[in-house]
Amino acid sequence: MMDLMIEESTTEKVPKLLENIIKSILERKKSKPIEKIDILCGLLTAMLIENNLIHLNDSGGTKDNIPPENYHCELFFKSADGPNETCFAMRGFQNIPITVVMTPLGDTAIINAILKSLKMETHSTCLRITQYVVSSTVENVPCMFRDLKNFAHTVKNNIISPVKSSILKYYGYPSASLVGIPEEILWKILLNLPVEDILSLCKTCNALKTMIDDNCLWHELYKRDYKKDPQLGNKDWKKQYVEKYIYECNHRAQVVRQMSETVNDYRDYPHVLGYVNNPLWDTI
Repeated sequence: MMDLMIEESTTEKVPKLLENIIKSILERKKSKPIEKIDILCGLLTAMLIENNLIHLNDSGGTKDNIPPENYHCELFFKSADGPNETCFAMRGFQNIPITVVMTPLGDTAIINAILKSLKMETHSTCLRITQYVVSSTVENVPCMFRDLKNFAHTVKNNIISPVKSSILKYYGYPSASLVGIPEEILWKILLNLPVEDILSLCKTCNALKTMIDDNCLWHELYKRDYKKDPQLGNKDWKKQYVEKYIYECNHRAQVVRQMSETVNDYRDYPHVLGYVNNPLWDTI
């Protein structure tokens, strides 16, 4: 059992697994300088293992029997002049390999998780190396890192959760992630959410944002919220919805202003105070 999660790391303490992997990198690369991308590879390795993914060796077998203290980064990332590449699998689904490729581009690293067995489905994210790796030369491992909570959430949301959901969906298992839900079910969920929640949801991943951008969805939301049944036509229904939403909010605010003489009177109208401009409109 892990004594600490990566997202709970501080400048004084990191998970034992991560510390052992980084020490392994430092020990094995004494003959040449350690770069920040090497440390980031070790961090990603620990993140994958922490989230119940297991490494596949060259013959397709697993290294699941290796105790955490003996993990070495070289088992996972075969560094050459180009990208660093390795292969993992979701525990219990080892017949669907997950090819993980980390490509350094200056101060950034692009991470791709490729499911070759699922029509080359790919999930990606881009990380700024110096945002998470402060130094590759300090002796104290926890001091090498910062903002690991953000790192953990980014990798989970953009790589680990979508990959797991895709594999579970392929085998017909339910998934805790919305990404793995069939589109017709997800459509029904969206039509039962308040528009504020839909705006928040579209920021979680590109797949959901693409679905929420659908003109037909906003046509249905317009009919739902404004009790009208216009023809779909060629209108931009997201724009129509936003304009109607702002008009309705301004109208309610005007009514309250006419009824109220002081700011204190607004306490009885929380729906008005909650209006203002929702910045999430710009994200969809």
